[in-house]
Amino acid sequence: MLIDIPEYSRTPLVRGYRGKDKKLIAQVSPKTGAHTLRTLIGKTFDDNAGNLDCCPLRTSRKGQDGLVRDEFTADRLEFTARLAVTRHPVNRFISGYKHKITGLDQWKLNDPVPSFSDFISNFDSISADYLAIEDNSIYFHFAKQVDFLGDDLSQYTHIYDIDTQSEEIHSLFDVVYGKVFPRLQLNSTQELGLGITPTPSEVSWIETKYANDYTLLGL
Repeated sequence: MLIDIPEYSRTPLVRGYRGKDKKLIAQVSPKTGAHTLRTLIGKTFDDNAGNLDCCPLRTSRKGQDGLVRDEFTADRLEFTARLAVTRHPVNRFISGYKHKITGLDQWKLNDPVPSFSDFISNFDSISADYLAIEDNSIYFHFAKQVDFLGDDLSQYTHIYDIDTQSEEIHSLFDVVYGKVFPRLQLNSTQELGLGITPTPSEVSWIETKYANDYTLLGL
């Protein structure tokens, strides 16, 4: 089935980056190399393209909650290659923590930057505090991958993990467009451990929170 976009608050953007001539579309979630993949998609239009907001990559609409999100419709099936980019939920959650929490230029709350353990223990309250002083991107970065990819991966022709299959992703672009694309670093935190080793109880918390993703990815 195609992904359904429910109309409720905190619904994240559905990110589909559409390449030239309907040859390739890349469906991604935050913390799965989205910005770099957008650059690769841009280079299907122009070899000199950088981080493209200017190309016709997406169509969008506003939901009742006021968020603008992509119109994820059947015309996507007209693309020759339909790429879904995934990431193990534990690695993706750690990357989100390092980006949205420790990665801020300065923590804007009066409290110190929460440790990874404190962040998990107080996820809802810290997210609310972040929303009050920053923006709603914290919900996008920690939303489930199933919210972006849909609940049926059979609609995609290629499914690659951002941490372990970077070369496969680049090679797909090479084959589909008949030229060699630059090898870009797809994830900002290259090493799988990301400098944090969750405890068994923290892994269990992530497994519970992202149970739908574990099912989707067959983990």
